Amino acid sequence: MRILYADTGLRSLEGHHASSGVALPAAFRRLGHDVTVLGHHELLPVLQQKAGAQPFFRFFTYGGPSTDPIAGWLTNFTAAVDVTMADLRQAWAKFGPFDFIYFNSAKPAQIAALGLWMKSAFADPGMAPAVAIELGTEAGLARSGPEGAPVFTVREPTAILYRHVAERLGPPWLARLSFLAMTSAAAEEYAFILGTPVTVVPLPQPLPPLRHRRRTAAALVVGLLGHQRPDKGWQLAADFVPLLLRQHPDVKVIAHQSDPEGMVEATDRLRVVARNESRLELLVQPAIHDAWFALLDRCDIIALPYDPARYEGAYSAIVGESLAAGAPVVVPADTTLSAAVEAAGGPGTTFGRWDAASIADAIGEAIDQFDPLAERAYHAGLAWREKHGPDRFVAAAIEAAGLQGATGTARRAAVRIKRGFGALWGWRMRSP
Repeated sequence: MRILYADTGLRSLEGHHASSGVALPAAFRRLGHDVTVLGHHELLPVLQQKAGAQPFFRFFTYGGPSTDPIAGWLTNFTAAVDVTMADLRQAWAKFGPFDFIYFNSAKPAQIAALGLWMKSAFADPGMAPAVAIELGTEAGLARSGPEGAPVFTVREPTAILYRHVAERLGPPWLARLSFLAMTSAAAEEYAFILGTPVTVVPLPQPLPPLRHRRRTAAALVVGLLGHQRPDKGWQLAADFVPLLLRQHPDVKVIAHQSDPEGMVEATDRLRVVARNESRLELLVQPAIHDAWFALLDRCDIIALPYDPARYEGAYSAIVGESLAAGAPVVVPADTTLSAAVEAAGGPGTTFGRWDAASIADAIGEAIDQFDPLAERAYHAGLAWREKHGPDRFVAAAIEAAGLQGATGTARRAAVRIKRGFGALWGWRMRSP
């Protein structure tokens, strides 16, 4: 089968785009498929080599030419649709045809571009290639109401674009697109806003080495790892890390920012702390694959001081990678992250408030309970390998797209959709 792996966000070494860009095409190829990988036109040469990818798409997934605080998101959406639609037309002419198109971490503009290009290029949906679209970011909705009967309302104006895209494509072409989400909560949100079923699939991240962590005479190491952003609490680290180190003199901290140009002020505050505290190691550099696995392996506990509101429906690659590595985690309560920890047998602790004191207390609790948490984390890592990883993800993606010859663990979000624009503002979505 000929596959197009498309990712307008595949550009640099930080984040899940790089991780998936290396791991997923390789997994497709292990199944015997011929894969063409197209990333952003500024794709780094090292990723071109590691992913076997080509620089191609002109419009980056995140951002655009307009910085207007009120209407910039709409201006950028319109521009991205037009440019990406033209790029897809060129990709088909230059590299195609393809049996299957996989679009990684698409947002409304990429979904619209793909669907509108298909409408323009093929006489009917049955003539178009099979398509799977991974929805790797949050939908921008707020959830309320009782469990099993949630009410969704618009939290970010960009959420409206998903419904706009669905209306513009129309049911026959929307049905040709298979949408994938990593958690049931995210699938429910996207199924509501798109008005179409969304499939829950295994997490795609590569599986790091599993280590049975135990307390020794050496100091326990707490890790803050990854591509740091405001919603990941990086700006709080300079406040809770000193608290943690004062309360636990037998602990070290590795604070890692994979984006040297991101959140510079917050990183500089941590540099000041590190100059006066030898137990804090600050790393500001990308880390992918083996380097990333080595960083995970250095840590005994992984702390994710993330914004609870942001992660009500969104997933975190690092939570999955930490559990796969056998590391206890610290996550925000009442989120998809805490649900993942609970489902894995409880190898972690949670914080209830998004502030330095609450985060430091939750990390301290993980330190105090390290031995039983580490035992649970090890068994969670064994179980994780049976459910997740690149190979299981790509098999599920192919299966979700309705193609034969692949077995996976994809499942539809069990929701009933209420149609109509009014649903954006608080209609209920119920389980059947």
